[in-house]
Amino acid sequence: MIDFRYHLVSIISVFLALAVGIVLGAGPLKQPIGESLQSQVDSLRTDRDDLRAKLDEANGSIEDLNTYITESAPALLAETLKGTKVTLVSTPNTTSQTIKDVQGRLEDAGANVSDGGQLTPESLKPEESEKALEALKEIDPKLPADPREAFEKAIAHAYAGEHEGAYDAEKAAQVIDELRSAKRLNGGSYARADVVVFLLGDSTEEDTQPAEDYTGLLNALGSTAPTVATGSVDSGNNGAVKQLRDRKIAVTSVDGVDLSAGTVITALAVADLHATKKHQSYGFADSAKALVPNPLPEPQSKPREG
Repeated sequence: MIDFRYHLVSIISVFLALAVGIVLGAGPLKQPIGESLQSQVDSLRTDRDDLRAKLDEANGSIEDLNTYITESAPALLAETLKGTKVTLVSTPNTTSQTIKDVQGRLEDAGANVSDGGQLTPESLKPEESEKALEALKEIDPKLPADPREAFEKAIAHAYAGEHEGAYDAEKAAQVIDELRSAKRLNGGSYARADVVVFLLGDSTEEDTQPAEDYTGLLNALGSTAPTVATGSVDSGNNGAVKQLRDRKIAVTSVDGVDLSAGTVITALAVADLHATKKHQSYGFADSAKALVPNPLPEPQSKPREG
């Protein structure tokens, strides 16, 4: 009988505890618990709405600027590169449309544009380079012993041909011909350039020659001839263009070439570099110092001297 009474009391205690919990949950404790949960939900909703507003504002700004610059291109570019000789060089993954668009904007500004060709994924690779290096060292015996550095210097001095410290026209043409023969360059030919425009395609996970790996080549090229390197907005945020800026490579950099405004900014950057000889960074990414040159390049009544 004692055992039965003990169990009965225990069972009654459990039900009482449940009843008290239900009462408290529906009454005195309900309000603070509910208010706390609602406060957290409201806070998350506010954060989400704020983030969406900021994203919409940023995207809206880029779209508005892209539209404005594109529509203003004829007035912005007119004769700013009159008679200026520009060579276009591109890396793998640079689309033919991007090359065409940049060339078109340069010509809109009055530049004489030459096709310098497109580098291949093997352009700077040391693998299977003996034959190509042997041929290049016959042209330039002073090339470095390191294969990669040798290719960087040979390519840079070829495209910078006739500038101080670079190859003369004959040697530059020979190097470019040899790079084509070795399948380290597709198309292109030598032409004297006042400014070289280097188009950086975005890297992919499958790339054997990531875009960031062109920093050494660009430093050698930019140290010898005025050079503008361009890439996408993403490239300016966390890719090759940002690498150039972070490492203070001796080129003018432009991000946003994947937007129509970026091709206009590229032409303006070429005109600014040719006029001032100063390296700057332009575009939409946070790593850029300005959107466009300030002051904007002026139309030229006659070609500038290179």
